[in-house]
Amino acid sequence: MRTFLLAALAGTSIFASTIAIADDAKPVSPTPVATTNDADKPICKPVTHQGRVLGEACHTQKEWDRIQYRDQQELHQYQMQSLYQPR
Repeated sequence: MRTFLLAALAGTSIFASTIAIADDAKPVSPTPVATTNDADKPICKPVTHQGRVLGEACHTQKEWDRIQYRDQQELHQYQMQSLYQPR
């Protein structure tokens, strides 16, 4: 009987603490993503080679997207060619 009362008391205290934590939680409102209206604004990124920073490259977002797409295409082409070369 004593073990049952102790278990019931422990279960009730855990349940009560869970409710108390849930009541303290505040809803999080989403923050708007910063958008830029200036499409020609340069974005500068560091240029690195083997872990060393060599300088900076500045391009617009549209140019960065083009560069990333071109790099992905070149990598994909290289990977596909390596599949079909005789060993």
